[in-house]
Amino acid sequence: MGGQWPTRNSQSGASGALRFSASSQEGMRYNTTRDNMPKSTNSESFEEIVQWAYSTLPPQIRGLPDFPGIQVVDEPPEDVLKDVAQRKNWPRGTEMLGLYSGVYRTERQHFQTRIAPDLIFVFRGPILRCCKGDLRAEVKRVVWHEVAHWLGHDEEEVGDLGLSAS
Repeated sequence: MGGQWPTRNSQSGASGALRFSASSQEGMRYNTTRDNMPKSTNSESFEEIVQWAYSTLPPQIRGLPDFPGIQVVDEPPEDVLKDVAQRKNWPRGTEMLGLYSGVYRTERQHFQTRIAPDLIFVFRGPILRCCKGDLRAEVKRVVWHEVAHWLGHDEEEVGDLGLSAS
């Protein structure tokens, strides 16, 4: 299993270096400051935006019988952040926007015993703190980014698809 996470340097606004992650838990991350937070999300709830982002995926992807569940969570769990920080050289001030947890579709074997289902987590708090205006576009990019990891794409390929942090 492998992959990378994109990062953004909040001081300069420029893209940071991509860092490799050899984990079945793939996340999208940004360096952030609170002044990037959008002022409002209109009447549309965050969950509705995530559902809309899911609906923008190609039907042949959404229709796959093993498509992972997508869950909206307020914040990444502390144990996940601690684990990632210890194993992945996670920079201070970096937010995790989303996380794919599971076995890449391209690496599954018919004889594998599954302990837990594949899941994509979308983290409301970090996305709201990092979003610079278009919340729907940000959520869509996070959902598509994590789906690309589920499909087996590493971070370079995800970037080639235009789904990395900008």
